Amino acid sequence: QKFLEGGSRGAQVSRTSGRGIDSVDSTIQVDGLLLRGEEHTGDMYASIDGAIDNIERQIRKYKTRINRRLRQEGNKLVESMVAVGPAANVVEAPEPKVVKTKRFAMKPMSVEEAIMQMGSGFNVVPNQVNNTVDIIYNVTEKPDSQFEIAGGWGGNTFVGTVGISFNNFSIKRLFDKQAWRPVPLGDGQTLSLRFQTNGTYYMALSVNFVEPWLTGKKPTSFSTSIYYTRQTASTYYYLTNDQFMEVYGLGIGLGTRLKWPDNYFVFYNQLDIKRYNLQDWGYYFMFTDGQSNIIDYSITLQRNSTDQIIYPRQGSDLKFGLQVTPPYSLFRDKNTDYASMTDPQRYRWIEYHKWTFDANLYTRLIGDLVLMTRANFGYLGYYSHKLGYSPFEGFMLGGDGMSGYNTYGADIISQRGYSNYSLTPTINDAYAGRVYTRYTVELRYPVILQPQSTIYALLFLEGGNCWSDIRDFNPFSIKRAAGVGVRVFLPMVGLLGIDWGYGFDTDFSGKKGGSNFHFMIGQQF
Repeated sequence: QKFLEGGSRGAQVSRTSGRGIDSVDSTIQVDGLLLRGEEHTGDMYASIDGAIDNIERQIRKYKTRINRRLRQEGNKLVESMVAVGPAANVVEAPEPKVVKTKRFAMKPMSVEEAIMQMGSGFNVVPNQVNNTVDIIYNVTEKPDSQFEIAGGWGGNTFVGTVGISFNNFSIKRLFDKQAWRPVPLGDGQTLSLRFQTNGTYYMALSVNFVEPWLTGKKPTSFSTSIYYTRQTASTYYYLTNDQFMEVYGLGIGLGTRLKWPDNYFVFYNQLDIKRYNLQDWGYYFMFTDGQSNIIDYSITLQRNSTDQIIYPRQGSDLKFGLQVTPPYSLFRDKNTDYASMTDPQRYRWIEYHKWTFDANLYTRLIGDLVLMTRANFGYLGYYSHKLGYSPFEGFMLGGDGMSGYNTYGADIISQRGYSNYSLTPTINDAYAGRVYTRYTVELRYPVILQPQSTIYALLFLEGGNCWSDIRDFNPFSIKRAAGVGVRVFLPMVGLLGIDWGYGFDTDFSGKKGGSNFHFMIGQQF
């Protein structure tokens, strides 16, 4: 009666108590206007007072708008409301979760009316203007930044990673001093910095920025990245800076969600510029000295209909990728003698076309028991038979699949049951994986499925192989393996996993795969 002396047509107050928490929910209806207030405290009287205060704040917050709108419509409700003083600058705390369902008689209304009647949570209301249904909900901005510390053993070395990602960054507030807490936030952009090293042997630094809503109306993403990597010939017993490979890179990408054939499709474009600098580098590579430049354009078409990211139970994830460089050799004299060129001349401008396909299918068998089947294929092609294959952007198969210290621009493909890169062919002691295929069947069962942590066990069968030339490709000639594993997902550190696999066949060195343990942090097999 304090604010609605003559207009109140009904009021409902409910109280629940449990686990030391008293919850009070009050609802007041007056001439079609619905006012709601909720409060949860450890004291019954404090909860009642808090619920009433919430209703009073709603009246104060929307008093001017209510009076203006109802004056225009000639509603007599204005006369029943008394002055309540200036509006209080109060932000209500959102309700943690929905604990019950309420049903009310609903009438069509405008969006403004729905907002005025809304308390905490969300409302579903018929829209009288366009005969649609509107969902009105509160949005509370929360920090979502992540700090990453990761490490793994790969290629006979331990590689540590430190990174930080601001997932609600705002680049337009860079010059707002009050926004630096510790960085400007609020626009849903992502700014991440990542550093990898194992000492003097390997180092990598990258900076990435992503704008998920470039146009502001459609989910069109814009991304840019700058990175630098350096690998030397240093070992535990021998340190040197005279033998190294350096990579400088810049990438710009643009992606959008498609409406055809269905809403699960995403189309992505990227332009990359890379520069490789080699000095006395003869470690599993095609040449030792010189500078190589790569300008490539890549497109990716993906359809992802999985129902969950960490532990999907159903759906599929299909991805097709094509990466091309300008065909420099087609613009040269057809009688060009590449064999007489030095390595810096021959590989100054790199050319290739690269095709990849990845398919993952998730099938729920019984309850949360899931069967995951996967197939992968990749091919690195060339434009000129005389020039041959590119020394960069090939495939390296075998082991845990951790990129570790690799700087060759190659795709690192895991193949459990075998040591790292052992299923990759070599030519003159240089890796020469130009075609690969891999098949996986994995049976998964969850131990814990909680937002705080997800743990599941798995059994797997896996087979794959890699070839140096497309003419030798045989999709049925594979190196087989089987094993067991476990995955643990923690929001603070990401995904951790350990697998034991047994390889039944021999690798390219003639050694049988045998028993192998594979450990990883922050990466999925």
